[in-house]
Amino acid sequence: MKLLPNKNTILLFAFVFISILYLETVFRILALGVPIDWTYLHVVAFSLTYSAFIVFGLRLFKPRMFKILLGVSFALLVTFYFSQNVYYEALGNFYTFAVAADAGRGLPFIDHLFIHFSLWHLSYYLPFICVIALLKWHRKFKDSTFDIFATRYKNYYLAAIPLVFAWSLGFLTVQSISTAPFGDIDEEDTVYQYTAQDLYETNFSPELTINRFGLFTYARVDYRVANDFMEVNEEIDAWVERYFERREHESNDMTGIFEDKNLIMITAESLDFMSMDPSLMPNLMEMQESSMVFENYYAPLYSRNTADTEFMMHTGFFPTSRTTLSMTTFGQNRFMNTIPKGFNDLDYDTFSYHNYSDFYYPRTQFYLETLMFDAFQDAYDMGLLEISHELYELDQQRPPWLSDKEMVENTIDDLLENERFFGYYLSVTGHLPYDSSHEIAERNLPIIEEIFEAEAREPIPESLMYYHAAYYEFDMALGVLLDKLEAYDQADDTVVIIVSDHYPYGLERDTIHDAVPEKNIDESRLNIHNVPMMIYHPDLEGTTHENIFSSIDIMPTIGNLFNLDLDYEYMMGRDYFADDYNVVRFQDSSIMTKDYIIEAGQNLKVTLRNDRFTERDVHKHYNEYIHYYQLNLYILETDYFHRKYADFPIPEED
Repeated sequence: MKLLPNKNTILLFAFVFISILYLETVFRILALGVPIDWTYLHVVAFSLTYSAFIVFGLRLFKPRMFKILLGVSFALLVTFYFSQNVYYEALGNFYTFAVAADAGRGLPFIDHLFIHFSLWHLSYYLPFICVIALLKWHRKFKDSTFDIFATRYKNYYLAAIPLVFAWSLGFLTVQSISTAPFGDIDEEDTVYQYTAQDLYETNFSPELTINRFGLFTYARVDYRVANDFMEVNEEIDAWVERYFERREHESNDMTGIFEDKNLIMITAESLDFMSMDPSLMPNLMEMQESSMVFENYYAPLYSRNTADTEFMMHTGFFPTSRTTLSMTTFGQNRFMNTIPKGFNDLDYDTFSYHNYSDFYYPRTQFYLETLMFDAFQDAYDMGLLEISHELYELDQQRPPWLSDKEMVENTIDDLLENERFFGYYLSVTGHLPYDSSHEIAERNLPIIEEIFEAEAREPIPESLMYYHAAYYEFDMALGVLLDKLEAYDQADDTVVIIVSDHYPYGLERDTIHDAVPEKNIDESRLNIHNVPMMIYHPDLEGTTHENIFSSIDIMPTIGNLFNLDLDYEYMMGRDYFADDYNVVRFQDSSIMTKDYIIEAGQNLKVTLRNDRFTERDVHKHYNEYIHYYQLNLYILETDYFHRKYADFPIPEED
């Protein structure tokens, strides 16, 4: 019995292996932009393993089915690499199996992702083209030593040999993964030590997983961990308690400066610095003259965009891509703090408004049951939308983008009639697409064109013109708000916070870079997440604040300014004005501070902004923050506060 593979099998194995390794290499260069180094060895080893399993499976079938499976599998494979690259270019992260489960709702936007497409992306399809060529011309090699389709096992006993080979290769590859801590640190440096083995088992950083093991392995690990939540563990509970004990909040110079004042908080869809223009947004710029302006506010883009930013701002915890939508999965969790709960405890009336429907995200339930707002109005309640979002879903269409100005006009009177209130607005007019299909932007475009013509401005990309046209509507909404505050004599008693949810990913990165060179994307692509935030009150003198912070820090900062009775230790963010050291954590586990940047997508590349820390210090901090984020997930996935604080009020079920 001949046990060694024949030439056809070896050729098939070589073809599959070279194809997978080619895809991994192209992806590494085009998506991550990192060089080939020693970490690439595991990508090669895993590619060999997958090739062995694929060849084993294909050889079980007769030539006709063999050819079909080979063509289909390569079509799916190259499309996966291609789509992940385009998705990463558009959103700055990779989609997961959990997030892909809700992909149907994103179909109306699929064409807008391709503004980030380049001809280089077509290189992914080279292996598929080769397969098509083989299928077309294989007859020339039929019955020859070069016919890769003539590799079926003589009997199924022989199939055990390549199966054992493939499994053994995979076992050895996994066993060779390093158990040394990330970075240049020793065991005595910190008790928090995370290794490549931990990365392989938990996928806590998709970019780093892909860098170390390849995209194919990322997909396999992601499938394994998706919705595989942590179980209650007494040892981890003890870690959580120790973490909370170190997070006391002390009063500072800004504590209570807005105590007893009302708050209107506006989360502005895709607001970015190119909007800060006196001609294009006069009301916003007028407000800025009496505002605390935060130049280094970051809104890291997590997997579910605005919904995940809101989750961070209002609950004080990071979302996760291990589940389809954190807003839904953890919506029944009990949180010790939310912004509306903090105001409710002081007998404020709390209201939330959003000029859209629950077409994408279930905000009605999240705002009322999880965050505990007293009331919520969506586009239907405001009379802005009539057709139900279920009918839009049936037609695979999205509801139209609606006017921020009309949202404020239809709700502001009811809000300002209250004596003590917290009003939360989530705008939508600034949402992509930035083209003629955006209803409000198309309507306002002539106004923007007239401004550019009157001021003899240099031409800018059409997409940016539409972006300004959309945001002109938002500025008019601010004008209505300011006028109404004066009319109701509430201006002196009301603070307005305007904060962006994320950068406008509907624009090309080069467009953003050219429009806002101050972001310094050349230093790090993470700087694109730097977006506007300001706190307005007519009695304030315009001030600029340069310290770095992010979405997760919004709730403790508001709590401090308004002297809310929050449990500051039970949240992951920190008060901006406290003496604590602020850190921005991105979805890929990258970290940014005023002193350094460490980028997971660049194989833990460290950029030191001064000489306060060494690279060794940064690697130590990185391991610590992985630990903190794992605690964050544990708290969410085990509903920690519900377990530990049985007397915490639980909303009645419908």
